[in-house]
Amino acid sequence: MIFITCESEEELERRLRERKTESADSLALRIATARKELQRLDAFDYVIVNQDFHLDDTVEKVRAIIAAEHLKVHHRKVTL
Repeated sequence: MIFITCESEEELERRLRERKTESADSLALRIATARKELQRLDAFDYVIVNQDFHLDDTVEKVRAIIAAEHLKVHHRKVTL
């Protein structure tokens, strides 16, 4: 599993505010969810920091991970 995050909680909040797609309640919920997800970081196989204005780099990293996973001898069983 891949965890994609940004540089900081403040950066996440800034990006969400600039998009203007979240109500105040929705924004608070997204931030709270991100905090909980960070506490479970050890459940993920990979972490990618999605740096602002570097989306192409993030996409390439995800593609590289997917390609590597296809080459694995033993695949991880994921249960949600």
